[in-house]
Amino acid sequence: MTQRVVKERVIAVKGARQHNLKNFDVNILHNKLTIITGLSGSGKSTLAFDTIYAEGQRRFVESLSSYARQFLEQMAKPEVDSITGLPPAIAIEQKTPTKNPRSTVGTSTEIYDYLRLLYGRIGKTICHNCGKEVKKDSPATVADELMELASGTKIYVMFPLSPQVTEVAKEMKRYHEQGYSRIVLKGKDDIIDIEQEGLPRKASSQDFYVLVDRLAIEHTEELKSRLIESLENAFKNGGGRLVIRSITGKRTLHFSRHYECAECEIAYVEPEPRLFSFNNPFGACPKCQGFGRTIDIDENLVVPDKSKSLIHNAIHPFRGPTYSKYDRLMISEANRLGIRTSSPYELLSEQELDFIWKGGGSFFGINGFFKMIEEKNQKIQNRIMLSRYRGFTTCKQCGGSRLRTSARQVFINGMNIPTLIDLPLEKALLFFETVELSQMQQDIAGQLMRELKWRLQLLVEIGLEYLTLGRLQQTLSGGEAQRINLSTALGSSLVSSLYVLDEPSIGMHPRDTQKLIDILYKLRDLGNTIIVVE
Repeated sequence: MTQRVVKERVIAVKGARQHNLKNFDVNILHNKLTIITGLSGSGKSTLAFDTIYAEGQRRFVESLSSYARQFLEQMAKPEVDSITGLPPAIAIEQKTPTKNPRSTVGTSTEIYDYLRLLYGRIGKTICHNCGKEVKKDSPATVADELMELASGTKIYVMFPLSPQVTEVAKEMKRYHEQGYSRIVLKGKDDIIDIEQEGLPRKASSQDFYVLVDRLAIEHTEELKSRLIESLENAFKNGGGRLVIRSITGKRTLHFSRHYECAECEIAYVEPEPRLFSFNNPFGACPKCQGFGRTIDIDENLVVPDKSKSLIHNAIHPFRGPTYSKYDRLMISEANRLGIRTSSPYELLSEQELDFIWKGGGSFFGINGFFKMIEEKNQKIQNRIMLSRYRGFTTCKQCGGSRLRTSARQVFINGMNIPTLIDLPLEKALLFFETVELSQMQQDIAGQLMRELKWRLQLLVEIGLEYLTLGRLQQTLSGGEAQRINLSTALGSSLVSSLYVLDEPSIGMHPRDTQKLIDILYKLRDLGNTIIVVE
């Protein structure tokens, strides 16, 4: 009985003869951190990976159904007499990271998946034009907001005509038959009765609102009931939009039943997890298709030496005699508009760069110049010109964030996903530790927040606090990729498993080695067996 307990607490390898191992026997304790070390060629990796891990992997595959096994390669049994007490094995090897251009630190650690859930559940959409929160309104919510106005406040309940309406008189005749005969010109408080005065001459559908009701706010149930009925009629006739004019406060309030900015009438997509996935066409930027880069005019090719100024031919396409006239035009307009022409390109303000690229006055900008060249690309010299200045560059539509506009405009405490994934992991963790959420948001996202902080904390503790969640996986070193895999394994909270690591401390600064050891101890303390080749 005692002997059986001992066997279950060790991985017993008998007669290992794989590669340069010569009939090797070893016992490795369960739930311990075991280091395999030795000279190069002594068989460290052969024992750890080619024997112990390979047998664990083979046994797992053998446990699958015959249908599943037909899709997997046949795995040879390692040269060993027996291995007993072998738990499920996971290898974290020292290897080149994936070459997938869509894989990032955030996606490989599953942190980005938690971010998508978090922003899809409690994120708020902010209009990129006016900065107001985008939300769906209803007669009840609008009535509650209006009932908070001071008692005696006089308001008009109105609705706009559709911009597609071309025959205004015909449309207003239809509304007149329904009992709506009064209109209010935009920006004014005077009511015009079209039955007596008629429509203003040359009035378009965007010049006025149709009046549904006018009333003075009283904090009574009778007035609230009347207000809700008027709001329902306004929403119905306004195609889901209505306007409230406060005569007392001289304010105009816009509301919409659609998920759009009521003020600007810009439609957005309601937040949901797939909206924030750049691997899904629903959430990916339509121009770069979620890659963050496109083949376009490359600023580094157009301005190869950013220490030069405009008067010293900083803009490369304008240097030759053929297009020098555009250089003279640019400098002339820049001088007229107060744009600095003698300062280095790299020191120009964002407003000045906008002039250079987007144009101003009679100068149509570098973008306009290349658009003109592209329109005449039937000429071989124009095609050569375009190819000379084209290259892989940051997507201008999404700014390299890979996400569509609706996803980029969703914020939590003033932070959207593109900004968050560009923060060093240390600062991203600080954001989640200090973010202020309402009680309702905490009830919805409490578990998500705990998972995010736990996984970010692991990455910081393992010495990767300088990385960002948006960092491409293919740009990581082998040691960084292995440590990320290690933190992912710890974050998954697996127990009773065997982890085999290949030189996890490679490339680490000596001061970070202790952090790595602490992480390995955490993994062990969960109830796992750790074997490290070092």
